[in-house]
Amino acid sequence: MTTNTTKLAEAIGLLSTVLSSEIAQTNNPFETDDVDAVALDDYNDLKDIADTFNDEATSALDGIRGEIDSCLEWEGDDPLTQDFREKMWDDDEETEDETAEEEETPAEEENADESKVIEEAIEAATSKITDLELTNTKLKATLESVAESVNDLLVLNESFEEDLAQY
Repeated sequence: MTTNTTKLAEAIGLLSTVLSSEIAQTNNPFETDDVDAVALDDYNDLKDIADTFNDEATSALDGIRGEIDSCLEWEGDDPLTQDFREKMWDDDEETEDETAEEEETPAEEENADESKVIEEAIEAATSKITDLELTNTKLKATLESVAESVNDLLVLNESFEEDLAQY
């Protein structure tokens, strides 16, 4: 072959390559000019990081919810809705017959009854104070635990941001 024929064959090959690539680009349904392509490995790594973060955050939040729920399970009625006066002073529901009988009894019996009622009220108040102190201690312990869990979540979030910054 001569040099002219060789050069012509090279030119035809070059034109064929250029035309083939342009046809392939026009027939390609995915335009790569506007979209930043992400490598599959990077995508899988980011997905794993996000899944791990989601699992750990969900676990921590479920723990916080469980601690709060167990703390708020009152033994009996909610102390905030109880009527303490009604619990301590049961003698408010006197009938007219009882009032009439008390007027007929001597003063000594009335004093004994009053002191008995006062002692019962003091015992009931002492019991309520003890219950409220226990509830207060329980609430403080729960709040400390929840605060620690929230701090752990913040640390988890910071490490998540650092892992994402690598990409």
